[in-house]
Amino acid sequence: MSYINLDDRRIYYGIHESKVRDTDTLLLVHGMGLDSTLWERITPLLQQHYRVVVCDLRGHGQSDDFAAKPTFEGFIQDLEAIVTALELKDIHIVAHGLGTNLSAKFASEFPHVVKSMIFIGATFVVPKPVRERGTEFRKKLSTDGSLVPLGKEIAKHITLEPENSPEVNKIIRCYSRTTYDCYFGILELYSAVEQLQLVSNVNQPILFIAGQKDLLYPPSTIEIASNCAPNGIFRIINDSSNMTFIDQPESTATLIYDFISNPEIMIDSESPPFWQGLTKEISSLFYQATVKLESTISLRVDLINSFRVYINGEEHTNGWNQRYAKNILVYLTFHPTCTREQICDALFPAIPLKTVLRNLKVYLNYLKKLLAIPLTDSSILNTDKEHIMLNCNLRSDIIELIETIRTVDIQENDPLRYVEATKLMGKIPETNFLPGVYDDWFIEIKERTMSRIADIAIWLGEKEKLNGEYSRAIRFYDTARRYKPSDESVYDKLIDLYRILQSEHRLV
Repeated sequence: MSYINLDDRRIYYGIHESKVRDTDTLLLVHGMGLDSTLWERITPLLQQHYRVVVCDLRGHGQSDDFAAKPTFEGFIQDLEAIVTALELKDIHIVAHGLGTNLSAKFASEFPHVVKSMIFIGATFVVPKPVRERGTEFRKKLSTDGSLVPLGKEIAKHITLEPENSPEVNKIIRCYSRTTYDCYFGILELYSAVEQLQLVSNVNQPILFIAGQKDLLYPPSTIEIASNCAPNGIFRIINDSSNMTFIDQPESTATLIYDFISNPEIMIDSESPPFWQGLTKEISSLFYQATVKLESTISLRVDLINSFRVYINGEEHTNGWNQRYAKNILVYLTFHPTCTREQICDALFPAIPLKTVLRNLKVYLNYLKKLLAIPLTDSSILNTDKEHIMLNCNLRSDIIELIETIRTVDIQENDPLRYVEATKLMGKIPETNFLPGVYDDWFIEIKERTMSRIADIAIWLGEKEKLNGEYSRAIRFYDTARRYKPSDESVYDKLIDLYRILQSEHRLV
């Protein structure tokens, strides 16, 4: 077994070499709740022409789970780690299910790494009401915390393999190894991102493969996604459900080979020009309507210097210090979809649950009014008996800052890390960082973030000291002192540098 060891996790990968020398590399990315073992039927066919790399996404198969809630950024970091560790270049990604969404995001962020992509059973076109009903259905099948019943049900719909076949048992085993929190955390991520926007941002050629008998994601929906991609190509494989690489591995492998060999030949080769134009126009209208419905409302919650709220760019200043509106909104900024009990545990841990749940109804009704969508009777805040969700394009300066810290942390190239780290230093205030919120869960995030800022400032100080830039080093060490005052070693570093500067001044 092969693993890439990162700071807090291990990511499993496998390499299947090709008999062809100096050939291209395929990176296979599985779907949600599944793992790399499900590629076993098609891998030997792909090896005839390519080097094949498989992996288990975080929280799946033999890879470690997320320490907290799943994030797209975490998945992207894992793929980047695999690409970096194996020194992969100009790769072709073959992805299935929700792996297609992740791969689209990865390709848009690392266009120099990805040459083309093949998406099987892509999940970009699922209207919001359908997503919500699908999530509720899945939760009803997982009431005891186990995903095995869900795996058995899903297996009936994603392959034509008979019940109790080796491949169906693999699917169920994959679900048994995935935790409830990981699986439904990923569904939350999926709901929070405008999916067609992901694929419309990708300029690399993409082959969209649909199974003729796929009832989960019918070919018509996948064709819409293919037409929203700047360089999308759509093909249907007969006598197959969602997992064409299991139901029809030979046909799938042949399509992949033809596409990679010469994607231009496949473009517009199967339908008359009139039909091509019509389907693209219909897809464009669908995309525009989706974006208008799901992405026009923007909410920005800034916290670094002070608490400020903007809806569609207009600041809303009144009412936040009443009925815990500010505290609840800050929590939702970090957890856009959560349960009522999660909010109660985080904000009111000392109050009996029944009492606080009753009070929470009042607080949420008040917050709904504060988050009313201009010129409508609707609100950004949506609730049901159990869940609470912000339905908007959500941004926050502290979330962006934390993402910048993660970018610095994963950067192994010192010159590039230096550039990102100095950018980070320009985004933080000298004093009064994240003021005005005193809930325990938030204080933990604040202290953890300040500690990471201090560590990065110390690293910058060491770099400047080695380069003889003592004044700049002092500025960075002073930042570390302010953000981690308990670290006595920082004071020693400052004292040493002041002594060096004094000595140089005497020599002058």
